[in-house]
Amino acid sequence: MEGLPLVGRVPSELGDLFVRYAESRGVQVQYSQEGYVGAEAFGFVMRTQQADDALLTRPVFVAREWADSVADAQLGFVPQAEWMVRR
Repeated sequence: MEGLPLVGRVPSELGDLFVRYAESRGVQVQYSQEGYVGAEAFGFVMRTQQADDALLTRPVFVAREWADSVADAQLGFVPQAEWMVRR
């Protein structure tokens, strides 16, 4: 994503950066039921992983076939296990 740092970020910081990145390219963003940002056009949803006492970002990219509803934990194609916070 043109140098946008996606891994190991504070979720709120990456969320803001990602929204600006997507909107500058005319891409609509979606939010998961938990509030994580994603974009079907990129096949991307931001997830988190716990690192010691911090919660940091862990991007998930999916194939074009799974991009529809990528940010939807209920109706999307991303496996349910992927929606759990990693420790």
